[in-house]
Amino acid sequence: MNEETKLIGLPTLKAKLDIKGNSTVYEWIRERGFPKQVSNGGGRFARWVEAEVDAWILNRIRERDQLAKAA
Repeated sequence: MNEETKLIGLPTLKAKLDIKGNSTVYEWIRERGFPKQVSNGGGRFARWVEAEVDAWILNRIRERDQLAKAA
């Protein structure tokens, strides 16, 4: 598995984002364009593509920086 296809589970994802609740992740998927999970094992085990999560984080940083420049 390479970096583009590395999957991470919910506990790792929450640690990476420094969030506590599972519901935050699913709210971000619905409302903030957060990457959707990949079903693993008939939908019982959700995993996220780490590269997609990293790209989403970088986009939030870019948006912040663009807003700072515009101010």
